[in-house]
Amino acid sequence: MLTLMAITAGALAQPAAGAFTDDVGVLTAATVDGSGNWSTTISTIGSPAVFVDTGVPFIDVPVMIYETQVGAADANCPAGRWALGLARLTFGGWADFGPIVEPTAGTYYSCVAAHPAVVPFGDPANRQWVVYFKAELDEANCVSNPQFDCVRYPGLGRLVNSGSGPTFVDPLVYTVTTAVSTEPVLEEVAQDMGYPSVIFADGEYHMAYAQKPDLYIASSAFTTDFGIPGSPAVSLGDGSGWDTDELYSPSLNCEGTAPSVDYLLFTGGRELDSYPFVVDASMGLFTSTDLVTFTEPAASPYLQVSAGDNEMRHLDVQRDGSNYAVFYATPRTPGTASNDIRRAYMPGFSQLSIEHKRCP
Repeated sequence: MLTLMAITAGALAQPAAGAFTDDVGVLTAATVDGSGNWSTTISTIGSPAVFVDTGVPFIDVPVMIYETQVGAADANCPAGRWALGLARLTFGGWADFGPIVEPTAGTYYSCVAAHPAVVPFGDPANRQWVVYFKAELDEANCVSNPQFDCVRYPGLGRLVNSGSGPTFVDPLVYTVTTAVSTEPVLEEVAQDMGYPSVIFADGEYHMAYAQKPDLYIASSAFTTDFGIPGSPAVSLGDGSGWDTDELYSPSLNCEGTAPSVDYLLFTGGRELDSYPFVVDASMGLFTSTDLVTFTEPAASPYLQVSAGDNEMRHLDVQRDGSNYAVFYATPRTPGTASNDIRRAYMPGFSQLSIEHKRCP
């Protein structure tokens, strides 16, 4: 599936000398479709956003929010209709738990809720998580209102996802509630913007996102909207040759303790034939101490796709101590739009010990 490149040690404790040596399946569209939790046929899933529920008695449970298509493209929703679902790791593997946000008439996500990013809301033991997502609406049936513009790409939405119940182990006693914001929290973006990734540091939420062909970082307190950055945090060409035509799907993480916190910005880099046909895709890394100035610690990508599958979509890099893994979507058949979710990881990485993206 992937060519797993060795990683060169940098000045940080991040990706130590070693390699992503394993690449395994995580969740398939067929599994989600067979779960009985959806009212429509599920043929593709992607954009994994992974976290760990540490508030369950006696056990830490990995949870994933993902996107899936729930309606075909038409004149009102040219990209189709997309929703967010939730899966959790059980003793038998990753299992679907059903939808948490679906396209809803009259909202700014009447066509699409996709590209989720997640970070704990306050103490992780509270079992609440902030989820950001890219939204699209139906312009033809949008009613003019003061909360959002009736444009196809109104911006990024936000919801708070809460878990309750005594245990994840028995799904019959576990419930999920969501509260979606009534308006976008990042506006004035367009079609070629997406893939938000969020960490919490210094009292604010910091969001990396792609705006083809570069990467930007915006910041916000929970009670305020994100402002549009004036310039990219990382620009096309800042990488050492693996970012040929565009940077995409950034994934933020952090290491260390205050005041010496290091920020890691993993990102995809694509070489395109003619859009959207991909010749090659890689995952590189930039690091920073202030979320303003980024440098590339290694002169080669950390992952490169093999000739058999030249797609690697929707990157979500997670850390377990000094070990890292990337959850990503990829076509189950090269060249198609039907994705499943996979994971490439370093030796020693444990899904049960994923660090929360609330930076020290």
